Amino acid sequence: MQPADYQKEVERLHNVVQTSSNNSDLANAHLQLALLYSDYRNPAHDYNSALKELDTFASLDPKGSRKAYFQNWFRMLKEVVRADRSNDDIKEKEEQLKKELARLEKENAEIKEKLEQLKHLDIEMEEKRKMVK
Repeated sequence: MQPADYQKEVERLHNVVQTSSNNSDLANAHLQLALLYSDYRNPAHDYNSALKELDTFASLDPKGSRKAYFQNWFRMLKEVVRADRSNDDIKEKEEQLKKELARLEKENAEIKEKLEQLKHLDIEMEEKRKMVK
């Protein structure tokens, strides 16, 4: 399958899911959707959707979902989805830290400017003291 064909096949399988009343066909369509969503060649892979499709497959075909390869795949997808969420959380925290760093750098620059002003003021006052003496 070519990368451009994945979206078409996903749409076709969604139509099967919506129109089919046969549990076997539904289970197979959900399994195929999970395969497509998680395929490494899919340019728009979606592990979260693959996990949902596998979960639906498991509810429609409990016997098939007990197989070792299915359980391994299911477990690995859960871990991938958990890692993706964790990665998203880290990216969000990174953005917050970047904003905080920018704020602190601005505050630091303002403090340095005030210190310079105070130094000049101190020098001026010292010069005035010398003149008064």
